Amino acid sequence: MVRESFAKRLMGSLAALAVGISLIAGCAQPAQQGTAPAATETEAEPAAEAEATTDATEATGEVTDTRDILASWDPECEAYKRLTSFVESVVDPTSDQYLPPEERIVTTDMDGTFIHEKPPVYLDRTFAIWHVFDDPTYDAPEDLKERVIAGVDSYFKGTLTPEGEFDFNNIIADAYKGRTPEELMSDMLRYTEEVDVVGFSGMKYSGSFYKPMLEVIDYLRANDFDVWVVSATERFLARAFTGKYAGFAPDHVIASDFFIHGEDQDTEDGLDYTLQQDEDLVISGREISENGKTNKCISILNQIGRRPILAFGNSSGDYAMLNYATSNPDHEGIGFLVLCDDTVREYGDLDRATKQEKEAEDNGWVTISMAKDWSTIYGEGVEKTEYPTSIEDIQAFAALDEAA
Repeated sequence: MVRESFAKRLMGSLAALAVGISLIAGCAQPAQQGTAPAATETEAEPAAEAEATTDATEATGEVTDTRDILASWDPECEAYKRLTSFVESVVDPTSDQYLPPEERIVTTDMDGTFIHEKPPVYLDRTFAIWHVFDDPTYDAPEDLKERVIAGVDSYFKGTLTPEGEFDFNNIIADAYKGRTPEELMSDMLRYTEEVDVVGFSGMKYSGSFYKPMLEVIDYLRANDFDVWVVSATERFLARAFTGKYAGFAPDHVIASDFFIHGEDQDTEDGLDYTLQQDEDLVISGREISENGKTNKCISILNQIGRRPILAFGNSSGDYAMLNYATSNPDHEGIGFLVLCDDTVREYGDLDRATKQEKEAEDNGWVTISMAKDWSTIYGEGVEKTEYPTSIEDIQAFAALDEAA
């Protein structure tokens, strides 16, 4: 039996690295940012809210409830003005920028764009850590535990290679080999509903959405825009998370994929094998490819068949998608880049934000400032907490497991 404290130790240790190598604190923020804003647990979980506001309206040419929906935004900020003026022109039948609803394609990244990004690592990584060490329904093999520990150790030391990162992604695939995607999705939802987000109080992973970005999604849907998730997270994890809490249909989630085959298929090629009526499709292997950078554009072309007119992202993994929207040859397109520049309510990195502002200016994208443009990030009742400052716990992981 694995000690219950393991995940806390691991996550706390990971958090220390995030502080040490990538997060910059103490920079002055606007006065209204000085107190941690808030979200009751009910507000923090947007499921009912998303379902209540996502039904498309008739294309009447009138923008739907702009200020009511975008309530967490500063209406004087550039991002708000650019977004709302764009929507107004696209839905107005008398405008030369008008588009019918089926052509109003919007693509948005997930991690760091409308959900938390790294407190202390991506959601799928924290899920893998929990599943391997603390999920009471799963007895993880020792080799998986060793790979997690090795990956975390490299992360702390700043020596995690792209190959090592990719292997860490595949820990989930190996843990679920032979199990159905539905089982993976069920475990993901159990995790998000039960586990508190590291680095924050008053928030579980099920509520770890940027409230202002959920408002953008609702605003676009209410005006007949077709909004798609385009993420590097594994597809079924992303489907479970965004489907329940943000109202995305399964066919509107584009992400990375695991190999899948019939549970009795073994090594036979899918072209030679016939799935039986009493046979499930199961996860059979590691990631086929990661849905990042230009792969996002290729996936959009293959799965949507239309180029977006709006795209939202937060990192270099999204730059190709922002360019894809901005350079749309058939209609004006805009790329929006979310900057994690709030060091009071979030673990902002001001050096990175400054660099990204320059990159956005060079490429003609519109920046969204968490610190300046949003009156809240997660809603009421959520507060940033101090990350631990020691990595001593990591040295005891193996010993704790052996003792258990």
